Parts: sequence; C-alpha cells; structure tokens
Amino acid sequence: MKLITKEIEKKLLATPVNSTRDKSPEDIPVIVKFFGGGQYSCFVYEGDKLENGDWLFSIFGCMHENEFGSILLSELETVHFPPFGLPIERDMYLPKMTLDDVLAEYGSSHYKFNGARPMNEQKIKPNSND
Repeated sequence: MKLITKEIEKKLLATPVNSTRDKSPEDIPVIVKFFGGGQYSCFVYEGDKLENGDWLFSIFGCMHENEFGSILLSELETVHFPPFGLPIERDMYLPKMTLDDVLAEYGSSHYKFNGARPMNEQKIKPNSND
C-alpha cells in the first residue's frame, strides 16, 4: 500500500512542520492516519519533505502510551507487526477530523497541547527548495 498519495503530499506541503504552533487543536486538521497490528495508530498533522525524499511528520501516536512526537516515513515503512509481519497501513476511509477530535478519543484530560514539536527538528533539515 502506498502510504503517501499525491493528495496527501499536497496537504503536507501546505502544512509544514511548526506551521500549527500557534493554533489550537480544534483548528488543526489531521492529514493522514497510519495504523497496524491492531494496537498502533499514528495521526499526522504536519509534514516536511526532506532533501533525501523522505518525509518528517509531526504526529500524535497511540500505542502503549499516547504521545506527541515525530517520525520519518522511512521509519514507518520498516515496521512490521507480529505474528504475521503485517506492515503499517494508511486509513483510506479517515473521516474529516481535527487534532482535538483525536485527543478527545485517544487522549485524556492530562494532555495540554502546546504546539508539540518534533524531538529531532534541529538534526533533520527540511528541503529548502520546497
């Protein structure tokens, strides 16, 4: 399954990493949801295309603990879930939703959104040509 379609890429290019810093969760659309293994969900709300063609995503991830963070597309593509080694999939039927909707469903009252940033944003530089 192709994880990034042309439509998703267009939305990501319009919403680079850090572009939602001053917005509230109800004003931040979820661009794509990745899931796998019946136990993992990852909601992407920002992205930068890197010089090497990879993507850096700002995410809210749900697995053992729900948390904000960042992940590379290339990292997602290497994940396979036991016992059958199934890969990450893209939710092709994701309804229109915001980060606030995700927090209401998967988060809890102890989450306070304050413009979560990728942990490694100083190490990975986005493509300056995009």
